[in-house]
Amino acid sequence: MPSAMPWVKIYTEILDDPKLGELPAETKWCYVQLIVLAGDYDADGYIVTRDSLVTHANIAWRLRVTVETLTRDINLLCECGLVEIDHGAIFIPKFAERQGRKQSEKREQWRERQAKSREKHDSDVTRDSRVTHAPRGEERRGEKRKRKREKKKRVQKRRKRLPLLALPIYFLMQLQKSLPQTQNLWALASANAHPNSQRSVQRLNRSNK
Repeated sequence: MPSAMPWVKIYTEILDDPKLGELPAETKWCYVQLIVLAGDYDADGYIVTRDSLVTHANIAWRLRVTVETLTRDINLLCECGLVEIDHGAIFIPKFAERQGRKQSEKREQWRERQAKSREKHDSDVTRDSRVTHAPRGEERRGEKRKRKREKKKRVQKRRKRLPLLALPIYFLMQLQKSLPQTQNLWALASANAHPNSQRSVQRLNRSNK
């Protein structure tokens, strides 16, 4: 099971703290362990669970010391004001002030920030979809109109060329009637002529008969 607080702050000033400096080495180490344990329970410096107090026997087991050794160290720490006993619970003074908010409160604030971030992201995506989709549709319609205009221009251009192509072929047909030697020229012109031009020549012939 993960700790409520994965880490705690240990201030460097404890190296020069006269109250701590006069204590035995084992008691100093017990003080550091109690700070870590208070972070594990995450109760603003109290070494308690949600439902009940934590007994000295349980604390001694977690610190891997005897109950007698733990009781001795706690008494020494209480004498110099580094630890207090509040209604039977071990309390580390100024723990909440130095460590900051409880980890549960930090997690709740983190979840609130994440929810706000997701809401902002969703609203941005929705707004962007409304803004960008309309121009895309308009752009596609504009391209379609442009293709229609270009197609219409090509058709009109072909229609304008028809009389220019049909007129020389018509004169060649008249020359064919009078000059047999122009048959090869007529065959070449007919092969290269536009199909619509040939139909135009045929209409000219019918109108001249």
